[in-house]
Amino acid sequence: MKPVFLGLLWCLFAVSGWADETIDRIVAQVGDDPILETELLQAAMLEAQNSGIDLSKDDSKLDSLKHQVLKSIVDFRVLLEVAKKDTNIKVAEAEAKGKADEDYQRMSRQVGGEAALAERFGMPTRKIKKTLEDNARNQLYVQRYSESKLNNLRVTKEEVEKFWKDNQSQFPELPPAIRLENILITVKPTDESRTNALKRADSIATLAQHGSDFAELAKKLSDDEMSAKTGGDLGESTRGTFLPEFEAASFKLSEDGISDPIETSYGFHIIKLHWKRGNKFHVSHILVSLRPTASDSAATKLLVKNISDSLKAGIAFEKLAKTYSHDIETASRNGDMGWFDKSKIPDQFAEPVKSLKLGEWVGPITIKGGFHFLKLAESRDRRKPDIKLDWDRIERIAQANARTDAYQKLVDNLRKDVFIQFRK
Repeated sequence: MKPVFLGLLWCLFAVSGWADETIDRIVAQVGDDPILETELLQAAMLEAQNSGIDLSKDDSKLDSLKHQVLKSIVDFRVLLEVAKKDTNIKVAEAEAKGKADEDYQRMSRQVGGEAALAERFGMPTRKIKKTLEDNARNQLYVQRYSESKLNNLRVTKEEVEKFWKDNQSQFPELPPAIRLENILITVKPTDESRTNALKRADSIATLAQHGSDFAELAKKLSDDEMSAKTGGDLGESTRGTFLPEFEAASFKLSEDGISDPIETSYGFHIIKLHWKRGNKFHVSHILVSLRPTASDSAATKLLVKNISDSLKAGIAFEKLAKTYSHDIETASRNGDMGWFDKSKIPDQFAEPVKSLKLGEWVGPITIKGGFHFLKLAESRDRRKPDIKLDWDRIERIAQANARTDAYQKLVDNLRKDVFIQFRK
């Protein structure tokens, strides 16, 4: 479990903004930094909201929430006090500003715009941005300090086994589940499709580079449906998030620069760089995907028929998946998609597979993105967890538990060297 306070950007923001305007009782002090009763109450109420606790119906939990949140605030400020004194921990002002800008845009979208955000917090845009910059800087200090102390933490096989032995009775039963295998066949565009896509991308890039609103172009023309909704915005990212050719083009741009079309396996991208700070950057993009021609579709349908005939002839599903599937990730595992809780099977697969018996397959199923063949490879009834069958799951939980313990030990040790005072 992560520290409550570290995960609440809205809470951090509300606390900072409120504290500047309010004079009231000090409930604790860390170093020279006081914690006010009003900001503690505000933070506890926001934590209740995030946890789904309705304090209007049951306010008996408020005191325990305040105690929990106060501890998290103190822990955070202890780490911040130490991190700022550590000469190995660096936070560039430009990086803090970039993160704050990203937070500001996201929060504005959440409440319906900049005016709504200013109204919600009762302060001008200038002050909101300043508060966010302070928060971003502090978060980066604490994050980097914590990572420098905890990132190399790994649990051993023996530690996982001990964790399982000590906590086995607390693990809930696992719901009924199935393991699916998949063959995905998509329409592979030809050179003609590529030429047509490049022409479209060139025309869009020209519009964007000559002053047309990039976000509006993305909303109307981008083939990336998810990012198109937010004007092509891909948010703050770190090197290694995207394809190498996409990132190389992004880092060559100057801030607010717009690229010529960049080709990747997804099609052609027009990229706008908002900012870059070290290995972090913030971009938006417009995707122009390759649209298949009639002859491309005909060739794909022939391949789909051949796979169907091969399956009917008894050719192993796994062999065909490895050879022909266009889903690169699952093809490398002979089509294995992994386990799904029966109640959480993706909607597009739920109906086709519900009547399958073990070892049976169904397809082709036409779903946006291609043609699927699905096989029911394994099935499990509701059962208790088993360390052999569920090693990966148990190891992840043990790792998270070890990090939580190490985090708390780190803070407890640091508390000895930081002035902390609680006031009644």
